[in-house]
Amino acid sequence: MKIRSREEQQPAKADMPLLERVCEHFRDRPYDFEHFAADLWRMSEPNVDKIDVTRPWRDGGRDAVGEYLIGPAADPVAVEFALKAKCYAPGNGVGVRPGRIDRSCRIRAALFVARVRGRP
Repeated sequence: MKIRSREEQQPAKADMPLLERVCEHFRDRPYDFEHFAADLWRMSEPNVDKIDVTRPWRDGGRDAVGEYLIGPAADPVAVEFALKAKCYAPGNGVGVRPGRIDRSCRIRAALFVARVRGRP
């Protein structure tokens, strides 16, 4: 598996003004960004069946949890997921080094983590 470089993960230059505006809008309201991220994930991913934003504190690092449907439409299987929403200023990163796995990815086999970042 190839780990993409920081440059390969950057958005297109044409998208930067929108991402900068989102970061500025939520700069002083990080918990509001969690609701925005959950809504964005639900709207952009049709297989999200349920999603609930967690409380802002003592949430185990998960900003939202829900169910994602996999398999045929006639008989889907609901898999639990956790969403982590991070709104970083342009130029700032998450700081996860290659080869490191987030603890929440190891909670159990049926749980996966969706990351939504407002950072350009």
